[in-house]
Amino acid sequence: MPFLQPSRRAEVLAKLSYFLQHAASLEVETRDGKMRLVDAYMAGEETPLALACRFRQPAIVLLLLRHGARTELPYARHQFSDCLEVLLTSLYFVHTTENDHENVEKSLQYICRSAERISMKRLEHRLADNMYKPSHPSWREIIPSRRHKDPAELQHLCRCNIRRQLHKSFSLPNGIEKLPLPNRLKKYLDLEFD
Repeated sequence: MPFLQPSRRAEVLAKLSYFLQHAASLEVETRDGKMRLVDAYMAGEETPLALACRFRQPAIVLLLLRHGARTELPYARHQFSDCLEVLLTSLYFVHTTENDHENVEKSLQYICRSAERISMKRLEHRLADNMYKPSHPSWREIIPSRRHKDPAELQHLCRCNIRRQLHKSFSLPNGIEKLPLPNRLKKYLDLEFD
């Protein structure tokens, strides 16, 4: 599913990054109340992160998550309750390719870096619907057990908590750089690695 042509991908990512840097502290008034611009509903009543998941664009998924985009869809006006459902399901008539599978894996990896827990029940319920199929043949195996079954690592829980506090103060991702931490930990907080 091409969303960005490879020749324009770097340009679009640079522009989106610039926009997010300058709009990080903005809220918009919607019919559902105030929400951060990074989470504002767009075309088709989806958030930017949901759209990036739908079109399987891992670089955009990471960029939006770094800026504090929420994976859950609190005012879901469509049938999905979080971006993981959007990422891991496809309508039956949509053909997925090997490249789509790689992009699903990368996007899922980024979402798992920002999520404390993942509800497998919701995903299984969605995929039980005859309209949908998994967008990755091994979807159960590519979700780390420490995100849905086993206890999460203390380091990961600390990352989630610190990011939550920075999000509340409109300081993602720039506030990470101001923390008195080694660069490796700053990169970890900024979702650059597991």
